[in-house]
Amino acid sequence: QRVFPAHGVTLDERITRAWRMACARRPTAQELASLRGFIAATGDDAAGWTQLCHVLIQCGEFQTIY
Repeated sequence: QRVFPAHGVTLDERITRAWRMACARRPTAQELASLRGFIAATGDDAAGWTQLCHVLIQCGEFQTIY
């Protein structure tokens, strides 16, 4: 719900919020554009955002490697 509010937040703001929760920084312009394309392909709905969150959790920047 924190990433996918009912209304009043732009797509870029939602992507940035998700990225910041996963990586503790703002996405670069290239990362933002890539994730815009991902949402366009998967759908701007709960299922699409669930997939995007799974992608962010799998990114190397999120994971800690010992």
